[in-house]
Order: sequence, then structure tokens, then C-alpha cells
Amino acid sequence: MSKRRLKPWVQWFLTLLGLSLLVGAISKNYDEQSCQRVVIRFFPENADGSFLTEEDILELLSRHGGIFLRGEKYKNLNLKQLEEQVASSPYVEYCNVYRDLAGSLFVEVHMFEPIARFYNPQGEDYYWSRKGALIPFTSHYTPRVPVITREGEELLPNPQEREEDARLLALMQFIHEHPFWQACISQVHVNKNQDIWLYPQIGGQAIHIGNVKDISNIFAKLKILYDTILPIQGWYRYRKVDLRFERQIICE
Repeated sequence: MSKRRLKPWVQWFLTLLGLSLLVGAISKNYDEQSCQRVVIRFFPENADGSFLTEEDILELLSRHGGIFLRGEKYKNLNLKQLEEQVASSPYVEYCNVYRDLAGSLFVEVHMFEPIARFYNPQGEDYYWSRKGALIPFTSHYTPRVPVITREGEELLPNPQEREEDARLLALMQFIHEHPFWQACISQVHVNKNQDIWLYPQIGGQAIHIGNVKDISNIFAKLKILYDTILPIQGWYRYRKVDLRFERQIICE
């Protein structure tokens, strides 16, 4: 006796029906699943610390203590809202929140990366991010970045609106992106004429670089100073170095 075979369209229908039932069951179980653990990751990863701790992030996630994430069913959690709660911190640039099938909640916190600290004689200091955002000062964490002092300037820096601030930000970005200069330069001073002076960690020279329209050229000359002049003449022989002029290194 021969077996009757199902028609192809019937086989496809039964397969799709089975898959639909399976997906529905998984989806229902997925919605009913509870948060098993919270995994917090900071970006960029800094070995010397961060503006916020994991406890700070948990506080932001729980609406300042209003809810407990662990054990809460995912159907009661709005992941987009959790991202916005974390991003409400002035130290956070943006946040990504997602979950996996095991019930873990992953929180990726992208922090503002400080590249300079503004000394503010009228009040509290603040930091500058590599994208030009202002970051509030905190006593919990002190990044190792150069200090910027500005003579007679009361306005907050605004690289989008002011050309001199854009040039200053480009200078700080250059220093931050080169580990040697980041370790070398401790202070950047801007006078009333928007001329810039650098003060290194070693040597004690005041280095006049002007309005920094050609950053690469200025630091190429500064490298010559450190590689070929100061090691021979002495690190503390000169009080002032002028790098403003083309193909000249003037030492006094």
C-alpha cells in the first residue's frame, strides 16, 4: 500500500504554521522574562578612573532609586527610556541599552572624553571634551589633562561660534592625540590678544606659539627644540621660546 504524500503547498503551510507557533511561544516567554543581571561598560575605558561609577549608573537607571532592575520583568522596562535616563548625566555623551536571551541587561555608557581643564577664577573649574562640550568639575575624579588659563575672558568657550575657540580646541585635540605632547604640556595660557603660550612639565620655558594657525609646523619646531637644542644647551638655560615665525626657533 503506497503512502499518500502531502502536496507541496500543504507542507509549506504546516511548516509556516509550526514556525509561527514557535515564534509566538518564544516571544511570550521573552516578554515574561525577568532581568537577571545588569552589566555596565564604560567607553572609553580609562585606567585612571571615570567621572561616574557603576553605582552612579545604577542610580540613573533606577530613576534615582525608584525601581529595582534585577528581578523586574522586561515587559515593564522601556530600554529607550533607560538610555535617556543615563544620558541625562552631564558626563555622558550617549548610552546604549540592550538585553540578551539569557536575561542580562547590557548598558554601554559612552562618556565625554576630557582633553583640557579650564581654570575659572570666578567660580568652579570645568573640563572640555574632545568635541568641545563643557563637562562640570567633580572632586571624585581628576583627569590628567592640561590646564587652560584665559586672561580677561569671562565667556564660556564656544568653538561653533568663535574662531579663536575653534583654534584653541584644535590645539587641545592635537595635544591629546599625541601622547608625548600630552605628557609634556601642563598649561596652555591665552592672553588678551588671543596669543597662546605653552608651559611644559620640564624646563620651565614659556613657549610663545601665537594664534596657532599651523599646529603641525609649530610642534615640528618644538620637537626640534626638545631633540637637538635643549639636551645640548641645557633644559633650564632659556626662559622664553618663540615659535611664531616661519623656520625660526628664537630662544631667550
